[in-house]
This record gives sequence, structure tokens and C-alpha cells, in this order.
Amino acid sequence: MHSADSDTFDFVTLRCLNLRNPWKDAASKRRLLSKLKAAKKSLGLSVAAYVLLDEHAHFLLRGPQGQAGSTLIEELRGGFFDDCEKDSESSDNAPVARPELEYRALSGALQARAHLDFIHYEPVLHGLVERAVDYDWSSFPTRVMQGHYPENWAAYSPPASLTRVHL
Repeated sequence: MHSADSDTFDFVTLRCLNLRNPWKDAASKRRLLSKLKAAKKSLGLSVAAYVLLDEHAHFLLRGPQGQAGSTLIEELRGGFFDDCEKDSESSDNAPVARPELEYRALSGALQARAHLDFIHYEPVLHGLVERAVDYDWSSFPTRVMQGHYPENWAAYSPPASLTRVHL
């Protein structure tokens, strides 16, 4: 995390390429959010946005000043990997691959905003909901309650800022 500059965020993607998805049910998603909350507290992270989908998750994070990005990512990686391994020991015994955790440093308010919008629009892109506010496993409903977005944001078309996101 590259946190000395207030406009610098890290866009983090967690993918679990596997034969059985560890985040398909609500309990697994709650565990993943619990890991994020623990990392936020112990590492001093600021979480600007998140979305948990069945196959992957995205986070927009900012670390504390002076903390190296690689250190924070490695600590997050350990917690998320441990969670996947616990889930792989479930009753169906289907193998679960260790997840990939990748991050990209974003610089500037336009890039941060574009990725924030991308994260919040992902459930709509995947056809899980018609409106971003209706997806429970995202920070978007909270951002609406805080007044950062209107409830009907992007209800009729994708936000124009998505053109600035290149995955």
C-alpha cells in the first residue's frame, strides 16, 4: 500500500481458481468480511470499497503511512489463504486451489473513483442484481446510507467512469 499520498489507493483482487468455490454461501462470505475487518484493525487499513462475488472479491484499500505495500498484501494473503484451506476441508472434500491475491497501486482521484465505481457496479455486471444497492455483499449499500451515492446510482446504465478501469 502506498499511503503517504491521500489520493493513493490499492485495488486488490482475490480470486480462488478452484473446483469448488469457497465463498458461495453467506457463512463463507461473512468469514471473509471478518478477515477483512481484522486486517483493517490490525494493519491500520482504510477500506474504501469491497465486493464479494462467488468466484472473486475486489477491495479498494489504503494502508497506513510508511507501510510497504508488499508487507500488507502478504499479511492479507495469509489470512485469506487460511480461510480457503479451512473451507477445502468441508464435507464434500472437493479440492480448492489456493487463491491468488493481486494488487495494483492507483494514483489520483480519477483512478480511485473509477475503481470505486467498478467495485460497486460488479454485481450488476455479473447479472446478480439489477441495481447495485440490492447486493448485500458490497460496501455500496453502506455508502448509500452515508450519502456518498444516490440509491438509484447507475440504475439505467453503467457509470462512465468504468472506461478508466483496465483489468
